[in-house]
Amino acid sequence: MSHLSHAPIVVLVIPLLFEARMTDLTTEIWVVRTPPQQQEQRLKERDRLSPQQIRARIKGQMAIEQKVQQAHVVLDNGSTLEALYQQVDQALGILKQPNTCL
Repeated sequence: MSHLSHAPIVVLVIPLLFEARMTDLTTEIWVVRTPPQQQEQRLKERDRLSPQQIRARIKGQMAIEQKVQQAHVVLDNGSTLEALYQQVDQALGILKQPNTCL
C-alpha cells in the first residue's frame, strides 16, 4: 500500500456504518468511542432527548465493543476536542507513511 502516501484521503462520516452494512465502502474503519455517561449527556443536550429516547437510540445501535473489534483505529472522545484532534493527527500521520497500513 505504498501508494497511500500519495493518494488523497477521503473521509466518510457514517454514524451507523455497521448497522447500515456499509463497511464495504471503506478501506479503513475508524471508531470514535465516548464514555456512556458522556454519550448520554451529549444526546440530551444536542438532540434534547428524554432519558427513554436516549436509551432507545443507544440500544438500537451495535454495541461499541463490537465496533471497536472491527475498527482499524479507535479514537477516544472522552476528553477535550484538542485531545481528539491530536489522536486524529497521529493516526493520519501513520496512515500517510510509505508502506504503512493501519
